Amino acid sequence: MTDENIIIKINPKIYSLDVIKAAAHILTTEAEIHLNGDPESEIEVTISPKNKEDNKELREKFNEQLLNYSVYKSHSEKTKDIRNAIIQRVLLTNDSEFIDAVIEELRAQDKK
Repeated sequence: MTDENIIIKINPKIYSLDVIKAAAHILTTEAEIHLNGDPESEIEVTISPKNKEDNKELREKFNEQLLNYSVYKSHSEKTKDIRNAIIQRVLLTNDSEFIDAVIEELRAQDKK
């Protein structure tokens, strides 16, 4: 690791490991990502730019993605029961127009 690396320490009680991995995955085309630490107390993310890109920009991108995936995960957990109920209803019906409408609604919710 060089001086160009970004090291971010994250409290896993605020951002779960799966959220950290998702945020890190977004940067894999621009940087090498290394995760280390204890998933119960602190996770260290080391970001090594591939093209000597501005470290501040990568740090900001990573932090934005942490927040994005955290909100997405929270929203998904809150709406899980509703989605499951809709899917069960779709599977019990033969109405193709209803099925198409439900699929479109689920896609729209995922984009939010």
